[in-house]
Amino acid sequence: MLGIGGLLGHDGNAALLVDGRVVAASQEERFTRKKHDAGFPRNAALDCLEIGGLAPEDVGWCVFSEKPFQNLLHERTESPTNAISWWASRLIPAGKFSYPAAARALFPGADFKYAWHHLSHAAAAFATSPFERAAFLCVDGKGEDVSATVGVADRRRTEILYELPYENGIGLLYTLVTSFLGFTSFGSEYKVMGLAPYGEPVWVEELRRFAISDESGALRLRERATFAWPHMLASMAALGRHLGLPQRLKGQPLEAIHVDLAASIQELFELELLKMAEFARRSTGERNLLFCGGCAQNCVTAGRLRRSGIFDAVFNSP
Repeated sequence: MLGIGGLLGHDGNAALLVDGRVVAASQEERFTRKKHDAGFPRNAALDCLEIGGLAPEDVGWCVFSEKPFQNLLHERTESPTNAISWWASRLIPAGKFSYPAAARALFPGADFKYAWHHLSHAAAAFATSPFERAAFLCVDGKGEDVSATVGVADRRRTEILYELPYENGIGLLYTLVTSFLGFTSFGSEYKVMGLAPYGEPVWVEELRRFAISDESGALRLRERATFAWPHMLASMAALGRHLGLPQRLKGQPLEAIHVDLAASIQELFELELLKMAEFARRSTGERNLLFCGGCAQNCVTAGRLRRSGIFDAVFNSP
């Protein structure tokens, strides 16, 4: 069984399982030397097979880490998956999408399956964790048509219990501020996290007023926003008007106001994630947590989550 990840536009990767055991995992950027390479991970897949002593024709199952039709439909309609779109996805040939088409050419004898993106994150986190059972909190920019999920994983199954629809959540807000501060988005968020300790979180309440949130951390931007670059540009302009600040252009000197904005989005991010974790604890009753998804790569937040004592133990998906 060969797992393929990266359809959403970054970090193409592959993993090989034989009889349920992980044999190898690899990432395309290691071969192409293109950071966050989003191309079909042909090199990574072949690398996994070589490590396993297998050939492409030995692959019986090829499983993708998300559902491309649901992702495309959400981008076009900006509506969550429903019964009609689920039915329609079964009628659309997989070859209509670039990754499945490339994989079909490489593995002509394989059966193809598509997993929900957040289930892929949660299952991967559980498989590498020390837990027999745990709640999971998966938060990222976007997985098909949701930005956050809460559920439970054990050795039998991974189940989503709650989900936050649409993509204009806390992950998109963090990326929006990253872009506003002049850093290339979709990979530079760590620079904002690293910049934050040098500033003061004086813009937290203003950033909070730019969005709507509740006691469970279900944050939503007040204005329409997506990861599509034209929408991101419009959102940056809206954020600048809201804050009364000019956007920092790439290459311009970093000023104190920029550092304070980094500190503010980091503080807001941590507070919202703590609310999400408290909701996960209340709703699942589990004592251990899998913190996964792209937003879980914010290690400062993960440390604060551990220190909070909300869960007895917290495992980060690496």
